[in-house]
Amino acid sequence: YQTYTKDVVDNYWNLNREDPDKYPNTDWLSLLLKDYAVRQSHNVSFRSGSAKRSTSLNFGYDDVDGLFTKNLSWKRYTLRLNNDFELFKWMKASADISLRKTDKVNPHTSPSAQMRYIPAIYAATLSDGRYAEGKEGSNKYAALMDGGTIDVHGYKMTGKFQLDLTPFKGFSVTGVFAPNFSYTKEKDFQKQVPYFRAGDSSTVSTKYITEATTTELKETRSDTFSHTTQFYANYQKTFGEDHNFSAMIGYENYWYQEGTIVAKNTSYAHSLIPDLNAGNSDGVTANSKNINELARRSYFGRLMYNYKSKYYVQGNIRRDGSSRFAPDCRWGTFLSASAGWVFTEEKFMEGARKVLDHGKLRLSYGELGNERIKGYYPYQAVLANNHTMGYVGSTLTGLSGYAQAAAIVTDITWETTSTFDVGVDLSLFRNRLSVTGDWYYKKTRDMLLQVPIAPIMGLSDPYDNIGDMNTKGWEITLGWRDNIGDFSYGLTFNLSDDVSKMGYIGNKEVISNGKIIREGEEYQSWYGYVSEGLYQTPEEVANSATMGSYVSPGDIRYRNFGDGDPNNPLISTDYDRRVLGSSLPHFNYGGSVDLAWRGIDFNLTFQGVGQRNSYLTDEMVQPLRGQWYNFATYIGGGNSWSRKNTIEQNKRAKYPRYSWASANNNYAISDYWLFDGSYFRVKNISLGYTLPQKWMSKIHVKSLRFAVTLTDFFTHSHFPEGWDPEVGTTGYPITKSVLFSAQLKF
Repeated sequence: YQTYTKDVVDNYWNLNREDPDKYPNTDWLSLLLKDYAVRQSHNVSFRSGSAKRSTSLNFGYDDVDGLFTKNLSWKRYTLRLNNDFELFKWMKASADISLRKTDKVNPHTSPSAQMRYIPAIYAATLSDGRYAEGKEGSNKYAALMDGGTIDVHGYKMTGKFQLDLTPFKGFSVTGVFAPNFSYTKEKDFQKQVPYFRAGDSSTVSTKYITEATTTELKETRSDTFSHTTQFYANYQKTFGEDHNFSAMIGYENYWYQEGTIVAKNTSYAHSLIPDLNAGNSDGVTANSKNINELARRSYFGRLMYNYKSKYYVQGNIRRDGSSRFAPDCRWGTFLSASAGWVFTEEKFMEGARKVLDHGKLRLSYGELGNERIKGYYPYQAVLANNHTMGYVGSTLTGLSGYAQAAAIVTDITWETTSTFDVGVDLSLFRNRLSVTGDWYYKKTRDMLLQVPIAPIMGLSDPYDNIGDMNTKGWEITLGWRDNIGDFSYGLTFNLSDDVSKMGYIGNKEVISNGKIIREGEEYQSWYGYVSEGLYQTPEEVANSATMGSYVSPGDIRYRNFGDGDPNNPLISTDYDRRVLGSSLPHFNYGGSVDLAWRGIDFNLTFQGVGQRNSYLTDEMVQPLRGQWYNFATYIGGGNSWSRKNTIEQNKRAKYPRYSWASANNNYAISDYWLFDGSYFRVKNISLGYTLPQKWMSKIHVKSLRFAVTLTDFFTHSHFPEGWDPEVGTTGYPITKSVLFSAQLKF
């Protein structure tokens, strides 16, 4: 009863009926989200051609209405034109162009991060429709409805132009040029929104919600341009009918450039016109950002040989260079080789062919380089226009100038992953049953990881080649297809798992967001305290090592592994944290069911994770987070420790006591909050019907199909109600959808 008296709490519903403005009961989710939203998608395609020319043209339109009550929509317009030409018998060409325009509207302030947590005791609107104060001026509903929008218009053009020359049999030369251009216009208009307190009868207010205290406009123009150029030659030759040989050599160059210009006006007398010139000139600023370039260049070659389509051998080499690395460290060479044996072609397998139609053993080794890390110039000391500090005389003063923002390691280079794979492909029972299995071992060397440095440096952590990682995994895919008269069916199922453990990491550790990268441990393992239930009595607290004097009965108890000072036992980050288990998903699976009968078709696809240690984050379980967020329903009803419970109830309590003072103890990363994160989800269920051809031919229609598809309708998981196993704690929710479609072909 620190905020409300016992009388107010006991009579709140009566008071709410008498004065809903002063004693509100606000359903924030219903105000911020719609129950459903409409999505539509349309495509029209045309095809024509002759012996030496073919053309296809496709138009597409998508319109998606978001689930927010207002100001959330997405539209896309697409055009694709593909052309193939035979200019001469020895020369072919193709020209493909794709154009895309997107129009997107988002609220200036998205409610996604808070909409689950806003308590009902804060009013969004007053009974006469004016915007209320919310929580000390924070009103997500007012911000969504009238706090402004972010309008984004995107334009993208991609192309691929290819020329193929075949000067003589078995030899071909190909040239490809693929440009990619995008341009984005963004108008971010924040509109000042006034609010009124309960009992205030005025029609004009000088108080504004914290999400939009002023009217401001930011205009952004961004463009990117990239192009890929390829040249490669192929040669194929068969010697003596049984020896098949092919070779390829090639070159690729990739170049990318981006840039952004931002103009802003923060001085407006009104919120009527979203234009920079509508504001006062003294509030105008402009700057550029994200001016970057990137280049990659590759040389590659391949040799292939097979004997009687029975024995296969292949070798590959490529040399890659990246502008992300210094000239002396820029290039990496990567090799790969594979061999295959179709053992069912052997004479000794003739007796098994009634059951085994095809069998192939595969063996491969391959190297792959990785340079895709944050930033474009990680080996260079990049100067940023920061607010630096310096002395003017003897006074420490903020200065306008340039300073280095990130620490660097100048000799970083390619991260290399080597993979050894053994596999088998089988087809049985007249190709009705298919089985594919693989076992692999990966070793990643010179991992590009951000290495923590002392905060006193004032620089962000640099990348360095400090780690090795070893991964062992397997994958199996099963399929069965058959038909019984007019009825056909197919079943597929795949299951895979892998474990990645860190090798040498230079006696360093990377700890971030409750996870650790440490030598000998699985990559990104959970790292925190080992819990021993909840404290039940003051004596238990007094006789235990704790995080501090604020720990009380009802708080989580942690195991004490050691102390810097044996005479002063404490639960500390230095001595008492341990690896708690894997954070990565294991036993990933998926599959599908396909049925068809006389024009009716049915498809079901599913996916899931068989084993995963997931974490109940603060957003899921902490009451009064930020000293005002609401309570999750599943931690109430006697599920939490409380002084009002009986001793037996507290022994059975699943969650710690409601306490802001003990939040640092109770919501520290520990195994107390780990839970079974496995799940099963039916991704799609589709039912369709294609009208009989004898009907369609009478109206000169090639085919007409109607279908309905359900997406993400069924999920089983151990996540608390309202949380999705595939979505973060503050993200836009995964939505169920029902899609009605018609496909018409002439």
